[in-house]
Amino acid sequence: VRVPVTTMDAVAAQLGLERLDLVKMDIEGSEVQALHGARRTLLRLRPDVIVETHVVRGHSTEGEVRTALSEAGYADVRSHRHDADTSVVFARGRHSPV
Repeated sequence: VRVPVTTMDAVAAQLGLERLDLVKMDIEGSEVQALHGARRTLLRLRPDVIVETHVVRGHSTEGEVRTALSEAGYADVRSHRHDADTSVVFARGRHSPV
C-alpha cells in the first residue's frame, strides 16, 4: 500500500501557521525522520514537543530524538522511561509556563 507522505514544515508553510503550541508524536520508530522534517517549524514557532521513542533494529531512538530537539534549539529536554522499549521525551517550548 502506498501512502502519501509530507513533512510538518511543508504543512505549516501551506497553512501559514503563525502559532503552534504542542506537537505530540507516537509514530513507531520514525520520530527522528519526522523531527528532521519539522526542524524549521520547531525553530520558528517553538511549540512544546512530546515524543514517544521506540526501539528500532535493536536501538532506542531516544538519544537521536534528544539530539534532534537540541539541534532545533530546545534547551529543556527531559525523558521519562515508560518501559524497557519506550521512553517519552518532553521539550519545553516558548509558550510553556515555567
